[in-house]
Amino acid sequence: MLYSPLVDYYYGHPSVLENRDSSGQAEAIETLVRIVRVGYEATDQRPIAVYVESAPHSYYIGEAECPPFTAESLAHDGYHHLSWLTVFTPPMVERYGRETLLSAPAWKVEKLDDGGVLIVSHGNVAEWQEDGRAVANHIGLPWYEDIA
Repeated sequence: MLYSPLVDYYYGHPSVLENRDSSGQAEAIETLVRIVRVGYEATDQRPIAVYVESAPHSYYIGEAECPPFTAESLAHDGYHHLSWLTVFTPPMVERYGRETLLSAPAWKVEKLDDGGVLIVSHGNVAEWQEDGRAVANHIGLPWYEDIA
């Protein structure tokens, strides 16, 4: 049986990231990226999927009942659609292509210690849609608003 724990990091209300000046938001986002990275890399049994939602994406996931991954997408080492912050595990890197992920037109792309790749689509959580769509298209994933 496949088992993977769900870890939910709560970073307060979305306004914690969205309603700051640009330097305060950048600092908060960098802190969140470090939390996700450390949480991922410090885990003995690495997660099979990691994502962080923006407020509009969270609303969509709840309303459409369409999470960024499904049992079927994970069975094929992939995501159903892209999130604002996404960790591509080593099997996902193999599926999507290391160079494709590392060259994504994203705000932040980081290599992880196990060969995974962390991608943050945009440096402003409230305005990530345009860049998020470009990153999704680059990787070959659907954009969440286009899934119906």
